[in-house]
Amino acid sequence: MTLSKQKKAKTIQTRTSDVTRDRILDVAKHLFSKQGFAKTSTRQIALGAKCNISLIVYHFGGKEGLLDAVAKSVASGVSKKLSHVLTENRKPKQNLHSIVDFLVDYLYENSPFLNIIFKAYLPENRPLPPLFVEQIQQNAASAVAIFDKMKKEGTMRTDLDSRTTAALFMGMVMFQMIASPMLSKVIGPRTPENINLLKRTIESVFLNGILTTHKSGEKHP
Repeated sequence: MTLSKQKKAKTIQTRTSDVTRDRILDVAKHLFSKQGFAKTSTRQIALGAKCNISLIVYHFGGKEGLLDAVAKSVASGVSKKLSHVLTENRKPKQNLHSIVDFLVDYLYENSPFLNIIFKAYLPENRPLPPLFVEQIQQNAASAVAIFDKMKKEGTMRTDLDSRTTAALFMGMVMFQMIASPMLSKVIGPRTPENINLLKRTIESVFLNGILTTHKSGEKHP
């Protein structure tokens, strides 16, 4: 076999391997979300992905590694959006508006799997998947960059720590996903109107607080 044919064969093999890996991730995410981590077997995942169980071990090391990889893939979706927002030539407050819109929808869409992550790790005091933690830290760094930019342009108080602010912002947005069953009893069903109201309220409360202002523009102490 010539060198060019060898390279071509290797490229095809790599692409096939990537497609198989992505298919395993998709099936695993679906099954983990639907029936939980403990009740999902590698045999079920392999059957759904139409591959041999050995390929799950080859790509992910086993079911634990697969959970880690799926968690990272979900978190990386947020990372891509934040990175895109940071490259846009818009005001930071406009960026925050865009991020709230995206996060509320994205987290709700992925809430079944994220709830599995929390149930599988937090109650047992087990450390979160390293790749998931790494991706979350990258997302937080992007949020910090947005708040640092707001400080620089004078639209955010300079006495606030950007990292803590980013953590509180992420917590406020994520709470609506974690507490969705409870919130539905308070604000009603998940209709487009209610979701838009939730987004705008999160954004307004986070940016402006809930205190009225004096005529001078100063907030009440």
